[in-house]
Amino acid sequence: MVFPYSHPWKALGLGVVTGLATLAAMHVLFDDTALQMATRWTGRISALLFLPVVVARPLVDMFGSKRFGALLRQRAGFGLVLAGNHHVHMVLLTVYLIGEGAAASDFYLNPGLYIYFLLVGMNVTSFPKLAKTLPRSFVRWLHVVGLYALAAAFFSTLLLSQLTGEETGWFRLSYLIVFALCFAIRFAAALKKLVANSRR
Repeated sequence: MVFPYSHPWKALGLGVVTGLATLAAMHVLFDDTALQMATRWTGRISALLFLPVVVARPLVDMFGSKRFGALLRQRAGFGLVLAGNHHVHMVLLTVYLIGEGAAASDFYLNPGLYIYFLLVGMNVTSFPKLAKTLPRSFVRWLHVVGLYALAAAFFSTLLLSQLTGEETGWFRLSYLIVFALCFAIRFAAALKKLVANSRR
């Protein structure tokens, strides 16, 4: 097992520890800009953890569970570690923006705030006992909407910063390419399933 999804709190805790370890590392490596760098890198770690969540099911649909079944079984674990790390990212980003003099409207008018609420909902309903108290269709659609909302947030943030030159470097451009490939695989898997269903 890569992540202990049989114990969801452990996976979530691993994400929180990852975020806090990133903050500690940034304080060692950077002094004056430690908070800014910690905010940036916790976001990047979440973006990387998001990739297996996006691509696990399509890989199984395309190439079979023999090759990618283990990845699919660990998808929820990746998602919970992402959630724990991203909760730390949210706190760091809030502290950073307040320190930069952000107004209240910068928060409640930002779509990213409401995506965080979706993430918390996905997080909570990833615990089997809690999920069983809600309608199954609601949980399913919450995760579908949340996945694409997170995808839009990661993609738009990375793309806009690349286009505007706000931040340059290997990570953002490389991630955009890998991210696009992951969604190309999702599209191909959906198309394959559509064609298979039409032939029945």
